[in-house]
Order: sequence, then C-alpha cells, then structure tokens
Amino acid sequence: MTTLRFTTIGDGLGLVLPPEVLERLQAFDGAEVQLIDTPNGALIQRVDADTAEQIEVAKEVMERRRDALRRLAE
Repeated sequence: MTTLRFTTIGDGLGLVLPPEVLERLQAFDGAEVQLIDTPNGALIQRVDADTAEQIEVAKEVMERRRDALRRLAE
C-alpha cells in the first residue's frame, strides 16, 4: 500500500504519484486513468485504449438491440 498526500496545484488539489506507482500503472505523460468508486473506497486504474473502444462499441450495440437483449434475458 502506498500513502499519498494531496497538494495544491493551481486552484485545485492533486496527488503526486511516486515512480513505483507510475510504473505499476504503466503511466506516462498524457496517459488516462479511471477513478472507480468501490464499497471500500476508490480504485485508480489505467485506461486501456483498446478496452475503452470495445466498451463504447458494446454500449452502442446494447442501445440499438435493447429489446432483443431484454427478450433474451427472460
């Protein structure tokens, strides 16, 4: 576990991630991460561009085929 401390950045607050955390996240300048709320707190994970694109396509298909998917679920 890594403990982080908030710091003022401009008008907001930020977290500075140490090198070992950046390495675990495979983070680089411009990389995107997701903050996911969980029952035990928050989870930070790197956004995988391929996975993000697949999720968007799945959302579109589910929206277009909502009735068919609902009938299949019965």
